Amino acid sequence: MGPFVNMGVSMPADTKDHIDARRGETPLSTHLATDLATLWAILDIGLREARALFNKNEASLILSAQRDVIVNPESLSAWVYSEFVRRIEESCTLDGLAEKWKCDSDALLKKLRQASPLAIVALLDWTTTFWRTHNTSGVSFDAAVSGFVGTKMD
Repeated sequence: MGPFVNMGVSMPADTKDHIDARRGETPLSTHLATDLATLWAILDIGLREARALFNKNEASLILSAQRDVIVNPESLSAWVYSEFVRRIEESCTLDGLAEKWKCDSDALLKKLRQASPLAIVALLDWTTTFWRTHNTSGVSFDAAVSGFVGTKMD
């Protein structure tokens, strides 16, 4: 980890209690930094799997389908185990994204249903992060998709 930056963080009391129960004697800032680094490493593992499953057109369809979707912690389990695939399926048929992105929707849905929950969480994080930050990050849709399919993890 690099140098630390001092910043204030506000959170619900039950979140702080959960953090305190996990950190033991570790200073709060160290624990938060370590937990975030661990979370990002876990998401990278999921992205590695997802990158191996989906081609550029499928990744474009997935990213398009998730526009304006907000996944909060309370609904994450539902999204991982049913809503994500349902959303992609509806986007293929109702929104015409399979035709737009020249994807075999049956093959895509089969891949999604066979993907691990970790890969689905990583896809949700990738898509949510893009749509939340694309106006300020300077990353275009095409660059995000190219980065997804073109980046190989060690």
